[in-house]
Amino acid sequence: MVSGEIGAHLSNYGVHAYFKPFYFDGRTVWWGEPETTMSEAMDSAAKIKTRLFDRTYNASGTIR
Repeated sequence: MVSGEIGAHLSNYGVHAYFKPFYFDGRTVWWGEPETTMSEAMDSAAKIKTRLFDRTYNASGTIR
């Protein structure tokens, strides 16, 4: 995996298939809730990345 990568992992729960969104920050894989389509999972993965950046950096660009 490459730092900053987002994606969706196909997971099976019984007879149902879901896509589990993720974001890798270079050290930790952050997982989201399962989605029914790949496109929804990729959107969720992008939101995970955005939320983490918003939480990590303030307006001046320094780490909180």
